[in-house]
Amino acid sequence: MEARARSAYENGQLILEKIFLFDRLADLRKYIDTITISKSEFSDSIIACEARLIPWLHEISHRQFIPDHLHISEKDRDEMSKARVGQPLPKAFRKIMATFEERRLLVGHLFYHEDPELWHLFYFDQRDTEADRNHWKEGSHLHLINCLTHPRSSAEEVWQDFHDGNPKMKGALHVRCAFK
Repeated sequence: MEARARSAYENGQLILEKIFLFDRLADLRKYIDTITISKSEFSDSIIACEARLIPWLHEISHRQFIPDHLHISEKDRDEMSKARVGQPLPKAFRKIMATFEERRLLVGHLFYHEDPELWHLFYFDQRDTEADRNHWKEGSHLHLINCLTHPRSSAEEVWQDFHDGNPKMKGALHVRCAFK
């Protein structure tokens, strides 16, 4: 895989590196309106960072967010232990089933430079990368916030915001992707 990333780098095809080089938000917006990032292009850029082909570092975070109303309480556990065949399902079982529908499986990719003012965070959940079950009218996408969209924020602050509760990060750009 590193060979593929090296080839993409040498041929100027690292799509994320192109995004990293913009210094004006308006130009970045125009560019991302014209692209669709594939899974292999995204992974090539990560590998290029890790192989130090480009001067960016990469961190990844996977986590799950379950809404508070779906957490199983001691009362729920007690009701489940008393459940009998032929009786209506206790509320806790319905909570468990709803968890699979309502939880968010979050992934964040932070790219940062030795210059602490240069950083980019791509993040998404399982619905964002689906073609039809997401909130963006144009379909499958990643969210991008960076030093241009949030010039008063540091990479550390944004990374912490991503990890706190159910992240609602305002001002993100949508970048078309083809991850499936």
